[in-house]
Amino acid sequence: MTEYWVENDALRERYELMRERLQAVLAETAPENMPRAQDIVEFGRETAAFGLLLCETLEESLSKELQKRSLQELSERNRLLYEGIQGLAYETSFTNPEYAVRRFGKTIGRVCAAVAAELRAMLPHAYAGQRVPITYALELFVEIYNLLLDGADAQALRRALFYYVHDYCGEYLEMRMVETRCPEAGFYYDIVMNESLADNRYLYLFGEYISSTELKTAEFLRGLPQQTIAQMADTFVDGYVRGFQTMRMDFSKKKIVELRTALGFERVTKEAIRRFEDMGKQVVLFAQSRKILMRRYGRPGGVYGTAANKQYDYDHRNDLFLVLNKRLLEVYERMLKKSYERCAEQCRVYAGPAVQETFGQPGFEPKTKDAVITADERLRKLLVKKAELSGRIAEKYLPSDEISFTIIAYPVPDIGENFAEIFHETVFVNTLDNETYRQIQQKLIDVLDRGTAVHIRGAGENETDLTIALYEKKDPEKETAFENCTADVNIPLGEVFTSPKLKGTNGLLHVRQAYLDGNCYRDLRVRFCDGMISDYSCNNFATEEENRQYFRENVMKNRETLPMGEFAIGTNTTAYQMAKKFGIWQVLPILIAEKTGPHFAVGDTCYSHAEDHKVYNPDGKEIVARENECSRLRNTEPEKAYFHCHTDITLPYDELESITVLCANGSELPVIAGGKFAVPGTELLNEHIKN
Repeated sequence: MTEYWVENDALRERYELMRERLQAVLAETAPENMPRAQDIVEFGRETAAFGLLLCETLEESLSKELQKRSLQELSERNRLLYEGIQGLAYETSFTNPEYAVRRFGKTIGRVCAAVAAELRAMLPHAYAGQRVPITYALELFVEIYNLLLDGADAQALRRALFYYVHDYCGEYLEMRMVETRCPEAGFYYDIVMNESLADNRYLYLFGEYISSTELKTAEFLRGLPQQTIAQMADTFVDGYVRGFQTMRMDFSKKKIVELRTALGFERVTKEAIRRFEDMGKQVVLFAQSRKILMRRYGRPGGVYGTAANKQYDYDHRNDLFLVLNKRLLEVYERMLKKSYERCAEQCRVYAGPAVQETFGQPGFEPKTKDAVITADERLRKLLVKKAELSGRIAEKYLPSDEISFTIIAYPVPDIGENFAEIFHETVFVNTLDNETYRQIQQKLIDVLDRGTAVHIRGAGENETDLTIALYEKKDPEKETAFENCTADVNIPLGEVFTSPKLKGTNGLLHVRQAYLDGNCYRDLRVRFCDGMISDYSCNNFATEEENRQYFRENVMKNRETLPMGEFAIGTNTTAYQMAKKFGIWQVLPILIAEKTGPHFAVGDTCYSHAEDHKVYNPDGKEIVARENECSRLRNTEPEKAYFHCHTDITLPYDELESITVLCANGSELPVIAGGKFAVPGTELLNEHIKN
C-alpha cells in the first residue's frame, strides 16, 4: 500500500473531530422557525450515516479486521454501502440531484448532491486504509452542513465546494499519478496476487460494488481448465508485445505495465501479471477515480465492477461544472505538471495500458434531468481547454510514439442463457489465425490503394451515403494508405483502416442503433462536410435539443465539431456470425463491433501525437496516411490539431449495401457489393456472413 498520504497527529485529530460531528448530526433535530430546517436535518442524517459507515470500513481496514471478515459479513457490508444509490432508495436520496433540487432548490440542491457523491467517491480509500482523503471529504460535508444551518446562501455553498476542489487539487492529482504509475502503490495488486481466488470472498476487498455479474463471472472462470486461462492470458500479453513490434518500438526499455480489468477475471489477470513479470516488467493496478476533480463518465479506468446505478453515474457526470472556472483551471494545470514531474522516472519507463473489457451488460438509455447542470458556452470552452492542456502535459511525459497498448474483451453472464457458449466462441474469435487474415486484408488494401476515394451506401432503410477521400500517395510501390491490422493492440483481429483526407469527405452516416461508450443512440445520423461534422441527430429523447445535447456532450465532448479521424473496413465476419447467431450484436463492445462492418471514428486519428513515427505493414510498405488537415497543424497551431477523443461508429454488414473504390480515371472497383465482399481472395469472409 502506498505511503504517499502519511498521517500525523494533527490529521488524526481532524478525523476524530469529524467522526464526532457525524455522530452529533445523527442526533440533531430540526431547529424551530428555520427555513428548510427539516430538509437540512434529513440531508445531514442521510449523509452522516453513510459517512460513519465509511469510517467504520476505514478503521476495520487499518486494524486488519476487515480482511478477517467472513464472506457473508463482507457481502452485507457491500450491500449497505451501495444500497442508498439503488432502486427506490435513490429516488428519495440526496445523492440524486433531482431529489436534492426538489428539496433545496436548484443551486443548493446541486451542491448538496455533489457533496454527497464526493463522500461516496472515497470508498476505495476506505478499503485501502487511507485516512487522509476521507478526512478531507468529511470536512467538506460538515462545512456544507454547518453553512446550511447558518442560513448561508447558494453562493457561499458553491464557494466552499470550490475551495475544497481548489485546495486539494494538487494532492489528489499527485496521488492519482502515484497510483497509476508506481508499482509500489500496490493495494489492488496485493489482492489479485496474494488473496485466495478459491471463492468469492476476495472480490469484496476491492471496495467496488459487487453484483451477481462479478460473482457469476468469477465462479465461471474458476471452472475453466488452466489451459484455457493460460490461452487467454497468452493472447492478451502477446498482443501487447506485438503492439511494440508493429510500431518498431523497443519494449525492453519499458518496465511498467498498467493493467485495467473488470472484476471477476482475476484468474486471467493473475496469469497475465505473471507473464509480464517473467519479462521483467512491473504491473500497476488501481481503482477508477470518482472524485469530482477527475471523474470521467463513460469507459471506466483501473479495476472496476458493475455500476451500482448507471443513472447515478450519469447524474453526477457534470458535478465539476459547479466550480469550474479559469482560476481552477490554472491551478489544475500547475498541479498536473507537478504531478507528472513527481513521477517523471516512472513515466519514462511506462509502457502503456493493457485492458480487459467486458460486454453483455444490459444497454443503458439515460434519463435527462433538468436538475443536472449542463455546459453553457463558457463551460464548454473551459472543458475543451482542460482536455487540451491535459493532453499536452501528458504528451510531454508520455510521448505517444513511445508507448503502446492492447485491448481484449469477453462476455459476462448478463448476456443470457448462452453465456458459456458465447464465452468459448469469443475465446475462439480472439485467437483467430493472424496470417490467414493478414493475407485476406492485404487483398483489400491492394484494391483500396488504387483509389482516390471510397463510396459507402447503406442497404434498405439505412440512408448512409458517404464518400471518403483518401490520402494521396507519392510512391505507391513503397507506400500504402491503409494499415493491415491483425491481433496486436486491438483484439480480435480484423480490420484495415486509414486516416481520411478531410477535404472531399462528405455525406451522411446513418445507423439505426448504436452503443457508444455504453450509451444507446437510436436512429443516429451524422453528416460530414469536408471531413468535419456539420450536423447530427438521434431519436432517444422527446425533443431535438435533448437529442443534440446528448450527442454533443457524450460524443462531441462539448465541441462544436469534430473531424472524421478514421475510416476502416472490418473483416472479422466470424465475430459477426457469432453476434447474429446469438442475437448479441447490440451488446458487442466497440472493440469487436468495429470489426463487423465499416466503421468511422470521430475525433483524433489512430496515430494521434505519433504522426512522425514511421509505421509499416507486414509487406514492408510504409503507412503514410497518419495525419489529416487538423493534425497537420500540430507544430504551428497545436490547440487546433487534436481533440483528445476518438469514438468509433460501426455500420453493420446487414445495414450495408456497398463499398466502392473510386479511381482517378473514373473507374469503380467493388470492395463490398450486395453486402458481400467482392475482392478475389476474400471469399472466406463471405462464408461467415452467409451462414
